[in-house]
Amino acid sequence: MTERIQEFLRNRRKEGHDVEPCLVVDLEVVRDNYQSFAKALPDSRVFYAVKANPAPEVLSLLATLGSCFDCASVAEIEMALAAGAPGLLGRTVEAVQALENGVLALPEGIVLRYAFLYGPGTWFVDGPGRTPAVHVDAAAQAALLALSKGKPGVYNVGEDDPGLSSEKAKRELGFDASFRLDPPP
Repeated sequence: MTERIQEFLRNRRKEGHDVEPCLVVDLEVVRDNYQSFAKALPDSRVFYAVKANPAPEVLSLLATLGSCFDCASVAEIEMALAAGAPGLLGRTVEAVQALENGVLALPEGIVLRYAFLYGPGTWFVDGPGRTPAVHVDAAAQAALLALSKGKPGVYNVGEDDPGLSSEKAKRELGFDASFRLDPPP
């Protein structure tokens, strides 16, 4: 424990604010650890898992240091971008937004936002490797439903998850996340 954290906790106790648990992070330690890790692996890009600690102060610091971000939900992507996520994530999200805007500018433009795919032909054959997720069969069904029933707009396609709502796809397209193709005979 650093001297700065010890001093913070002493002051907190003196002021009577130690009645509930709290998380204390020394941003100088975060900076030193990131720089040491990046220096030890100079040919690698460092990815920080936003779910580990999504505090804006931590994300902003890591963004200024050049960290990449591992995001498992739309909310985490938004937090990383708000913190100034550099590099591939920021460029990828901007590119996807530009593509979506181009599609939505068309009179019959439909955007399907898929969760992480799993099932045959993916990295995760036996089940979701990440959440939110959607089986490839259900994803294919959503595409067919969008072609036949879809109205212009954006549809999230995935299994029920706190980070993703597929209610519009269920309501307007008849999307069913449990849909599976019959196995070949």
